[in-house]
Amino acid sequence: MFFQLLINGVIAGAIYALTAFGFTIVYGTMRFFNLAHGSIYMIGAYMAYVFSVKLALSLSVAIPLACLSTMMITLGFDWIVFRPFRLRHAHGWVIAICSFAVGLFVEPVISLIFGTEIVSIRQAQVSPTYAFHGVVITKNQVVILTVSIILMILLSLFLRKTSFGKAMRATANDPEMSDAIGINVNLIFMMAMALGAVLAGAAGALVSLDIDMDPRMGHSALLKAIVASILGGIGNISGAMVGGFFLGIVENFGIWKIESTWKDGISLAIMMGFIVLKPWIKHRS
Repeated sequence: MFFQLLINGVIAGAIYALTAFGFTIVYGTMRFFNLAHGSIYMIGAYMAYVFSVKLALSLSVAIPLACLSTMMITLGFDWIVFRPFRLRHAHGWVIAICSFAVGLFVEPVISLIFGTEIVSIRQAQVSPTYAFHGVVITKNQVVILTVSIILMILLSLFLRKTSFGKAMRATANDPEMSDAIGINVNLIFMMAMALGAVLAGAAGALVSLDIDMDPRMGHSALLKAIVASILGGIGNISGAMVGGFFLGIVENFGIWKIESTWKDGISLAIMMGFIVLKPWIKHRS
């Protein structure tokens, strides 16, 4: 049981880490909490449903298309909603409120298009399973874990090794100075939104391989992204990924003794405990 819970926690943690990675990229670069991040995650899941079920494309095609379409939709929101406020040099909390409004807009639109009932990519098919030493893992879970890790590695390398990634990190540190030395700050902000959307969309598309979807699924995803980011240190990409895996493992061990409906409650308890204890830990160190 211990190793089964550990594997389940790592798989859940991979999705949390991927979602938190995208959330942290946006915050670290643009300095606002994107409260529409959960809705972007939901869009990724539903776009995967459209391409794989409605258009009958293979998952190897449907998931990349879901990520691409999620990115394009998010950039549309960015251009219409966020960019005008950035050009006016609005405070981060103003843009955060705008992102909250975007999230409120997306959920009823998804409900209007797809209905409020649960939908699924799996179409009642049971995913093949692999068993070793009493631990069972499905083929879909292997795909989720593998693709999540590959995406996080590739994006980490992009941010550290490419000129665009270095420009993003420079903009995150000092937007005014970056603009003064010739970096196109508005383009960097758009790139941050695009990368955040790709990661959130990928997380939503991947998780749809393992669970059913409904228009409220973005609420929990946003909570996990915020908690993982806080655990890892706000704006710290590596920390957000570690926080995501930690959260997934703790949650799965937590529901060993209590009902699974308490998962979000466990996340909130971890966040509150961390916020309360962090000043004390710093003082002791």
